[in-house]
Amino acid sequence: MDTGNWTLLHDGSTPADASSPAAPPPRVGHAAAAMRGDLWVFGGYDPSRGDSNDLWRFDRAEGKWHEVEISEDGVAPAPRSGHSAFAPDPDGGVGGMFVFGGNLRNDAWRFDVDAGAW
Repeated sequence: MDTGNWTLLHDGSTPADASSPAAPPPRVGHAAAAMRGDLWVFGGYDPSRGDSNDLWRFDRAEGKWHEVEISEDGVAPAPRSGHSAFAPDPDGGVGGMFVFGGNLRNDAWRFDVDAGAW
């Protein structure tokens, strides 16, 4: 029988001297995918903010979260929760990250990692 171990990558806390959040705000109903060895988290619901459409990347090499700046055209999926996401190519190649549905939507989106655009 194989035995595995869990490793805490980030405890969700914010350092006292941080001028910006060190982690995404808590949420439910979000979706995540692994690309290029990092964890990417999109959207979700938080009672104080409602549904969101923010995108965060956990950089495993640094052990830090980064909110992803979206391209200047501002095109992005509407805020949502309960959606799904996947990355067909974990290297983040041509496929990028795909998001489908949520909040009874039937739309599909692709995030291009290299362009930083939906």
